[in-house]
Order: sequence, then structure tokens, then C-alpha cells
Amino acid sequence: MKQKIILLMALIAATITFSACSSDDDDDKVSTSSLVGKWYAEDEGYGCEFQFNADGTLTYIETMLDAPTSKVRDSGTYKIDGNKLTLYWAKSETWSNYSQQWVVDDTSTETAVVKISLKGNQLTLYPDKSDDSSKPVTFTRE
Repeated sequence: MKQKIILLMALIAATITFSACSSDDDDDKVSTSSLVGKWYAEDEGYGCEFQFNADGTLTYIETMLDAPTSKVRDSGTYKIDGNKLTLYWAKSETWSNYSQQWVVDDTSTETAVVKISLKGNQLTLYPDKSDDSSKPVTFTRE
């Protein structure tokens, strides 16, 4: 009987030890293939749309909700490392109501890094810096 109790206690201890050593980091990792597609959110009066492509390119369109013809489009590339998304912006354009086409505003490069969480059809972007006053934004897959 004493041996059974010792064996049971050893089994419980091993289970607790292995459970405590497991890492939840794998749960946070986002793959490129799961990110590919169109994502939409509304935030502070703007409609925000990301299009992530399998070749590592992306497009972001921001539209004023109360003036839907007022749009800005940014494009570039992206890279995922675990739960960090790095955006490499290469071009910014504004929609011209007059000429009915996109007009290039800026071609200077800019890099942004955000933490991401992907759960089903919900993609949440978090500011990467703790001193950043930005709040998380959740996008829904379209």
C-alpha cells in the first residue's frame, strides 16, 4: 500500500513538473499563412483595412467613416517573427476625388513593429512599446 501511495505521489509530482515546464509561447506564434487575407476594423472614426499577401507584401487603406471618399493607402512588405509583426512601409498615396485615382504622397520608408494575436477570425494589433499610448485594435477577417 505504501508503495502505491509513493508511486501515485511521484506520478502527480511528475505531471505538475512537466506541466509547469511547458511553454505557452507556441500558442502566441502566428504563421504567415494564417495572416494572409483581408482584415477590417473601425477605430476612432476610421475604417481600417489590411490586405496581407502570401508573397510578403501588404496594403493598408484607411477611410474616414464620415467622408468615405477621403482615403489613404499605404503599401510595403511585412515579416512575422513569433507574435511580432514588422511592417516595412514603402509608399503612401491619397485618393483624389478630382482625378479619380491614387496620388503618391510619400515614398520614404518607415518601419513599425507591433505585437499581434490571432484567434480564429480576430486579429489584434498591440503597440510594441510599453510607453506607447496607442490602444490595441482588433480586426475581423473579411
